[in-house]
Amino acid sequence: MAGEEIYIGRLGAWIARALGDSGVFAADLDTDGLGFQMPEAIVSDSSVQAAGTALADAGGVLNGSADSLESAITSGDQGELVAAFVQLLEGVYLYVDAMAEIVGRIDAKAATLPVAERNAVQAFSSNMSRKAIDYLVISLLERQLPRVIHLFKLLGLVDWEVVEPTGNLNEPRFVRKDFKLERIKDLIDDPAARRFISGGQRSSIPWMQWNRCWASTMKGSYSILARWVTTLT
Repeated sequence: MAGEEIYIGRLGAWIARALGDSGVFAADLDTDGLGFQMPEAIVSDSSVQAAGTALADAGGVLNGSADSLESAITSGDQGELVAAFVQLLEGVYLYVDAMAEIVGRIDAKAATLPVAERNAVQAFSSNMSRKAIDYLVISLLERQLPRVIHLFKLLGLVDWEVVEPTGNLNEPRFVRKDFKLERIKDLIDDPAARRFISGGQRSSIPWMQWNRCWASTMKGSYSILARWVTTLT
């Protein structure tokens, strides 16, 4: 089995694990971790519950595909790897369709709520898919590759912040976890100053300081990545 296929397989398994964790909130529609407490009228709606079950099932397929990919990499069987990739694609399709369906069901039920509550739900659901993916991927990085997530925070590519309730409708206390990959452009376009964004604030650090910071962090990250990859082989 070629090295490129192994790397792609491991990446596919990692992504499948991240998205597969959607079952954590999908079945019960527990979206507090995403910054919104879903109204009971929506949580208890049978059509929304059915869509949540479908999303959780899609997560199960993705987790199964991750198992299959890891097994194929271990065995080195080319046919097994191809079958695992097919299973991964099936899981991704099911996940995308299920996510779109649950958002649609939430919006449909929200239309029957009082105006203020309806507007709050629809404002959240419009970004729910992105928020869920960011939360799941960042949470998995925190568990498995904490040095990598630390580097992303340092570079401003991840926003991680405890958000206190402001009094807005259905707003709980939560930890906001967002990718800010659009900021990569700032890192590339201003190499002289090596400007980076951290906590929403732009800063400049001298090239040598940046270089030492980058090298130190990446050295630790590569070490952890190497150990993680070894466990899969």
